[in-house]
Order: sequence, then C-alpha cells, then structure tokens
Amino acid sequence: VRKDQLGAVEQTAADVDRALIVAESRWAQTPCSAKSTAGAISLANGFLQLDLSTEKGLKEARLTNRVTDESAATDDSTAFVLHTSAGDLTPDRFKIAKTEVVSAGPETAEARVDLTSPELDVAVHYRLRRQDHFYHKWLTLTNKGNADLQVQDATLSALQLPLPAALFSGPGHQDLSYPITTLKKGGFFSCIETVHWDHVGDALTYYPGETVKPGGTYATEKAV
Repeated sequence: VRKDQLGAVEQTAADVDRALIVAESRWAQTPCSAKSTAGAISLANGFLQLDLSTEKGLKEARLTNRVTDESAATDDSTAFVLHTSAGDLTPDRFKIAKTEVVSAGPETAEARVDLTSPELDVAVHYRLRRQDHFYHKWLTLTNKGNADLQVQDATLSALQLPLPAALFSGPGHQDLSYPITTLKKGGFFSCIETVHWDHVGDALTYYPGETVKPGGTYATEKAV
C-alpha cells in the first residue's frame, strides 16, 4: 500500500468499525417517522420499517429491511395469541376501539392500537427508536370481567416471514435459538426480552402464568 493510499485504508477501516457499532452507523442518523392514514400505520427509521393494517382488524402487513432495501409481506401474520382461562384470544376476537401515533420522531416512533371486547381490552404497543435495528412490541391487558383471568401462554409475534430458520446460540446453549429469515442481501431476526421463551417458526411464545384480577391490568414482556 502506497503512502498516499494509507489515509483511504484507515478511513475505510474506521467506516467499517462505525458500521459495526449500530448506534454509530449511518443508518442510525436517519430520524424516526410515524404515519397514520385511514386503515394503516407505518413506523420507520434508518434500519427498518413496519407497516400495520387496521382496515379489517389489526394485521402486521409488511416488514422492510431498509439497510438492504428488501421487504417481506406478512399477510398471514397473527399479531398475538393469548392462551387464557377464557380460551385462546386472537385479534379477530376484538374490535378496534382506537389507533394512535403516540410519537412521530425524530428519536422515537411509537404507535398504539386499542382492541376491545366485553370482557377484556388489549392495547398493542409498537416502539421504534432511532439507534435500534429492531422494534419493540408489547401488550397491555385490562380485565373488564367479574372473574379472574389467567394468562398462561402469550404469543407476542407470529409474522410468518418466508422460510424462517433457527439460529442457535452456540456450544452449551443448544436449547436456545432465534428465528431468522434470510433474504438475498440480508434478512430479519426476532426474540423476546425475557429469560425463558420458545418459538415455532417465528411465532414467539413465553409463559407468564399471570392472574389478572377484575379491573386489573397486566403488561407483557417485549418482543423484538
């Protein structure tokens, strides 16, 4: 390498280092945005974009990797499944009461979809921060019934991305894996921010074993 090439080499190495540190990468410089139109919500930052449909109930419709400019339709997704003492509860058991863009950037984009039924309300939260290459998703349950509600299992995300595979954590952790989807230039991963959780494909489930008293609330763990 000639002397006049050293600066370029050093600069390239520095660029690589910054790219490997997510919060210092060029994609983290893009402000967050949130848009709401009739029947749709979109959250985005420099790394990814999540499109929600609320036209005929809550549906997570598309996920886009903005680093590689690749996207995947998630028409068969299920926003959540709650295995409870009142049966298995999915979004189609509820009516949409309200949709709201809580924050539209530049540091955070956040949306909330309020679902209602005679016995239970479910608020579905989505949050995307400027420096993150993932979004957070969680549920808040409100028991409006007259009896205790046991929440045994909670599937917080089931995007049904194409051909999900399991990425194992490594030696000594064969029982822990993460669902990933590989596209031509990149892909997606997902998990739950808790110690014990499982997945079938990219359906992420954990086991709260929580009792929600009448008039009480329960906030789930966060999926990413």
